Amino acid sequence: MTTSFHLEDKDYAFFRDLIQNRTGMLIGETRRTVLARALKEGVTQAKCTDIYSYLAQLMATDTDSELWDYLVKKLTIGESYFFRHLEQINALRRNILPDLIARHWTDRTLYLWSAGCATGEEPYTIAILLRELLPDVERWKIMILATDINRQALTRAAAGHYREWSLRDTDPQTREKYFSRKGDSFTLDPAVREMVTFAYLNLSEDKYPSTLNHTSHLDLILCRNVTIYLPPPVIQDIADRFHKCLSPGGWLMVAPSETNLEIYSKFQMLVFYGTVVYQRMERLPAATGLYANGHGQMEQKETPSVFALPQPSRKKHYPAPPQEHVTAATVSAVPTAVSVPDAPAVVWPKHETLVQKQEPNLYEQGDANVKERRYDDARKCFLAYLAKKPDSTLTRYRLACLEANAGHLDEARKWAEQALQNDPMDSKLHYAMGIIQQTQEKLEEALVWFKKTIYLDPDFILAHFSISHIYERTGKDEEAKRHRALAARLACQLSPDILLPGSDDLTADQLLGMVQTNKATSNTKAGRKA
Repeated sequence: MTTSFHLEDKDYAFFRDLIQNRTGMLIGETRRTVLARALKEGVTQAKCTDIYSYLAQLMATDTDSELWDYLVKKLTIGESYFFRHLEQINALRRNILPDLIARHWTDRTLYLWSAGCATGEEPYTIAILLRELLPDVERWKIMILATDINRQALTRAAAGHYREWSLRDTDPQTREKYFSRKGDSFTLDPAVREMVTFAYLNLSEDKYPSTLNHTSHLDLILCRNVTIYLPPPVIQDIADRFHKCLSPGGWLMVAPSETNLEIYSKFQMLVFYGTVVYQRMERLPAATGLYANGHGQMEQKETPSVFALPQPSRKKHYPAPPQEHVTAATVSAVPTAVSVPDAPAVVWPKHETLVQKQEPNLYEQGDANVKERRYDDARKCFLAYLAKKPDSTLTRYRLACLEANAGHLDEARKWAEQALQNDPMDSKLHYAMGIIQQTQEKLEEALVWFKKTIYLDPDFILAHFSISHIYERTGKDEEAKRHRALAARLACQLSPDILLPGSDDLTADQLLGMVQTNKATSNTKAGRKA
């Protein structure tokens, strides 16, 4: 296991700014340890002597390179799975894809893009859905472009081999039909794999829309769980570019946690099965059975089955998509952009050690006051520390927790929102926002924040426990039971007296007691219902 090291402020700032400028990713203060670990591994992988020579190499190397690929892989969450987000899958299966099929029944062409495809589960899911919807899919010209900034993920995606964890939301019939199993590995049907074209693309760069990389005149773009890494200005730029990439009437789908009325203001916002989708509306062709009601929601009209339309001649075949498929052997051979000239010589500040000894400061005094329950004194220390370190995300988080515990929820939300602006990838901040919303009885909003938390950190025990409470209150007993069991299983793996992330005073053992009490109460209620 690689041991991480502490980054001094100047080192952190160098790498943070370089990574954001090159990739668009925001590495906030609370992810410094993640960055430090990635840098140490990157130094070893690049055979550099220290982080300064590594930084110089990164500056002098194009982002579309093996050097940057390795660093990006270490900084991103590549977790994905087939048929992710059931509500969105239902919207695709029952509304969006049938709409596109009906509109393109004459020309029989579909152009789709999975932006930020990770290891390929998302674009392959779309391919499977289309094969289920189109009995004559071979007679359609379908291009599913799948891009990512992580070339190693693209290599894995092109291979089409998956573990059972990637199929956890895939029903048995689909597994049987489209996958062949050998031991613990599931291999996707070659006919499905051939429908998808994988390519490298950095969404923060000015390379789309373009006919050269097939990112123009698109019918559907999926960009889910990608913009969580990015600051708002970059997200806005991506949203505007997506709008230009789509044909009139084209669709955009982002993750449920990424919807934003302001950022996607150029699109018409619609709702299917409780999930938000976006559509480019200008010069939209005549309706094909779908229409928006007065509330901006999409409803279904009675329309003839798509499959009742006349069948094309079976002698007609469409050529393969113009772009070559990327395989494990060819992903690394994708041409890079014009190389960047060597960076000018940089005189680095003298660097004594990577391990900086921290002297007692106002933050540590505030932390000590919290442990001793002197909350007013803790608040004063944190505010004084923030005056000296105005960019401290962690201090804003601690202030949010203090105000929430004191019942000052508006003030707590203010501090949490400020912290999230600095670091949208910190799971503790999402959890804090969820607790604030839950305390205000805004259960739907709280559930969204808690789900964001466990996306960023699947082992965040208190988020699972909080989700179980919300599901129990809303009558979703099975979901409540599942998350309660997850919280208990994760807590059992910890030392009994360890404090849980997201809490200043709750131990793993205490949470297990709460789970048992909650379980007993739920069983009693179930018995009464019976």
